[in-house]
Amino acid sequence: MDQKAQARPPTEHRFGGQALVEIVVALGIAVLVVVALVALVATSLSNVLFSRTQGQATRYAKEAQEWARGERDKNWTLFSGKVGNTWCMPTLAWPGAGGVCGQSAFIPNTALRRELILTSISATEVDAAARVYWIDNKGSHEVRLNSKLTNWR
Repeated sequence: MDQKAQARPPTEHRFGGQALVEIVVALGIAVLVVVALVALVATSLSNVLFSRTQGQATRYAKEAQEWARGERDKNWTLFSGKVGNTWCMPTLAWPGAGGVCGQSAFIPNTALRRELILTSISATEVDAAARVYWIDNKGSHEVRLNSKLTNWR
């Protein structure tokens, strides 16, 4: 029996390589978990930024609709004369001429462009569509709000 006992290697030498494999597998799993967490955080931050921009765009579209209502209330004749055009509205003032927004026509301090599209429904009704749009790494996005404005006076 003494010969058999001497022929077998000690236990710690038999499993030495297996411990190294276990460490490598554990590190691999840890790296995968970290990569997944980083991807999750990046996606979450991107979604938060999109939601914030969309909320801001909605506020700017509502602001344009309220401004159009005010313009209607001030002078229906002047307001209805603007019908049939798309008006680029980086600020809330009638631009010199109608037309879609150019490359640099951003609402100040934003990456958003705003247009007001006025379409005649009848002699006393106008459809006012406020459109706010932007481009980010996910593509083009827009918020569009429509109102029917009438000559109520």
